[in-house]
Amino acid sequence: MKTPAPFLRRILKVHIAFICLVCVPRVAFGIEPIGTIGQLPPEKHAFLTDQTILRVPYLGTNFQIVDRETGKIIGEFGNRPRGSDIVFSPNATHLAILNDSTQPKTTTVNIWDTEAREMISEWEAAVPIFENAAFSPTQPLLVNSYDNEIYLWNWQIEEFIGKMVGERRQWEKCYVKTVNGESVSKLCLTSTSAHEMLFTPDGKHLIVASKRPDIELWNVETRELVGHFEGHTGNWVDGLAISPDGTYLASYERESNFVYLWDIATRQLLWREPIHETGISDIVFSADSQHLYAANKNVYIWDVKSGQQIDSFGNDYFGLRQMILSPDGKTMLLQYGGSFWWGGVVVLWDTETNQKLKEFADYIGGIVRLSSDGETMISADSNFIKVWDIPSQQVRFVISAEHFYGFHTYKDVAISPDSKRIAYSNYPWIEVADLQNGNVKAQYQHHIGLLDHASFSSTDRWLAVVNEWGYLFLFDVSNPKEIHRVPLNFQLGRSNFYQVAFSENDEYMAASARTGKLDNSQYWILLWKREGENFEFQYKWETTEHSDSLHSTLAFASTEDGSTVLAAALKDLETRIWKILPQNAQLVNTLLPADAPIHFSPDKRYLFTNQDSEFQIWDWQTSRLIKYPSIPNCLGISQDGSILVSTDEIGRYLIWDAKNLFSSLPYPVEPKGKKLVTLGQIKRNQLLQNFPNPFNPETWIPFRLAEERDVTIRIYTPTGKLVRSLSIGIMSAGDYSSQPQAVHWDGRNDNGERVSG
Repeated sequence: MKTPAPFLRRILKVHIAFICLVCVPRVAFGIEPIGTIGQLPPEKHAFLTDQTILRVPYLGTNFQIVDRETGKIIGEFGNRPRGSDIVFSPNATHLAILNDSTQPKTTTVNIWDTEAREMISEWEAAVPIFENAAFSPTQPLLVNSYDNEIYLWNWQIEEFIGKMVGERRQWEKCYVKTVNGESVSKLCLTSTSAHEMLFTPDGKHLIVASKRPDIELWNVETRELVGHFEGHTGNWVDGLAISPDGTYLASYERESNFVYLWDIATRQLLWREPIHETGISDIVFSADSQHLYAANKNVYIWDVKSGQQIDSFGNDYFGLRQMILSPDGKTMLLQYGGSFWWGGVVVLWDTETNQKLKEFADYIGGIVRLSSDGETMISADSNFIKVWDIPSQQVRFVISAEHFYGFHTYKDVAISPDSKRIAYSNYPWIEVADLQNGNVKAQYQHHIGLLDHASFSSTDRWLAVVNEWGYLFLFDVSNPKEIHRVPLNFQLGRSNFYQVAFSENDEYMAASARTGKLDNSQYWILLWKREGENFEFQYKWETTEHSDSLHSTLAFASTEDGSTVLAAALKDLETRIWKILPQNAQLVNTLLPADAPIHFSPDKRYLFTNQDSEFQIWDWQTSRLIKYPSIPNCLGISQDGSILVSTDEIGRYLIWDAKNLFSSLPYPVEPKGKKLVTLGQIKRNQLLQNFPNPFNPETWIPFRLAEERDVTIRIYTPTGKLVRSLSIGIMSAGDYSSQPQAVHWDGRNDNGERVSG
């Protein structure tokens, strides 16, 4: 007899795989991110062909071969130890991995053939070799500078050839800053390393730029010092470039605005010309040796023979770190930023038309902020603000930083609670832009300086900012021309504010601050209450030292009884929670030390924190730390509780479905008045994490049903022995993740005996 199909569809046996009855009992549970945003920031690039690029990512272990048109990775090879230096040969046919050791001072050298993608040589050098090493273009030679000596190696036979010999000039400890060719100041430092070394295209000579300051010419065959290129004004020589035909040498000084051109055969200075900005970062010759490119923000183009500047392009971003040409000379890659902490942007230009071809900005790095609705993520570093669209996992737009006298502009950004605007510093002003397209909506033209912290109020009416000097400003978003002076009824002395937070409906504003000198400081939290159109100072209370995190360290919450509480993460000590009363703040709870960011759940029942880079969930009213699968390196949770962002071991952004993650907590994490999951969202049956876990003496087992089912929960030991069978009966489709709805197990077996937890 066949069982009716409708009856079969109603039968479901939901099993708990096992609960360990001794030690730490847990329900088997796995969580996975729903997306990964961004790729590793680039350290350096080289063209392999006109269409392919070799990329070295920070923190990555492999070298990446990238399609020039799409930016997609089409191949990977190598095994790079973390912290090692990388050197490319002139045409990127080979690369060296330099992994130095301090005890003893040696370097393991691996030579790779980039075309075959295989390691062809490995040996240990008896001295440290860093990234200022250089390949010969014609012979299997590698040269490096260390401790005022120049070493020559044959990487093919893995042997030391010898040192360069010759009477080098006395090292000059000081470099001279010049303006329009005139010396205006002198700064003394202590370093002896060479800045750059290049072989001539025929491989017969080595040219070294050093901190003496001078440029040396060495004969490679005899290893003797031939002479010097005379004419630098006194600054250290920071960089070199040799024309492909071997005729010309170009050099520059980073702290001045001069570029030099020399005739290599005669070592004569042909011309010295300034550019219109200081801090030159790179120079390179065109493929036909007729033009010279020099850049920091703009790329300036000179005619080599006449020394006349003939054009410029770029001007999109600041902080150009690398400028390289394709083999045919028709495409130039500009790398802005890109480091251990910075994401960077890569732009491709057509050198024949000076037109932008492609822009790639999906590199990770910087502090992270999330919009309230979980749709947008901001990553901000010293050079860029990148606005990411979370659903598509793509960069929506990029805002470039401006530098002012060498200082970085971006330290913090703020997103409005309605998820429509972003506030940031554009020195010396504050700007507010549309979060969808980056169009500037308002500019607060008050000399604020650099921005250390920014926060919109909960109603979007106010914008609070703390500048680089610790001063607090409050702006009316609807009237950007006016600045609101925050009243104080006591003397802070040197105003050192840290962070600001607003309560619901802008009833309160709180700020952390420090008074006194650094070696004798007091730390405070200050409270203002909104009275109509103004915030009136209420009172202050003293705390221990505040956290110096760039993430949120203050958070308000409204409790079910109508009270307002404020949580603060204190440096290396604890997290404290105060109840806001009319005349004072009453300490109601002290939790274990936590790192920022701190954030209340949408229903305010939980406080989310970090400790030692591990995500924590606190039932803060009972001081109970909820046992939960580890989510390392949490960077933030959206205000609506929908999205959590963390990073993996190499810094990429991981996107998590926070509602699904937290659905198995003792009570659901959800905004007031909103359901966690609608029936239409339940696509499959799910057995969720039991709570508490470990259980002692009881636990609740949550689950979800896509349609009506007959539910049975079976609990096993790790060896597969049945402990308890809980027959629940037929359950309607829906979410059974909250404590009142979940299946309760009293910790007893089928014989009524209590099992050990």
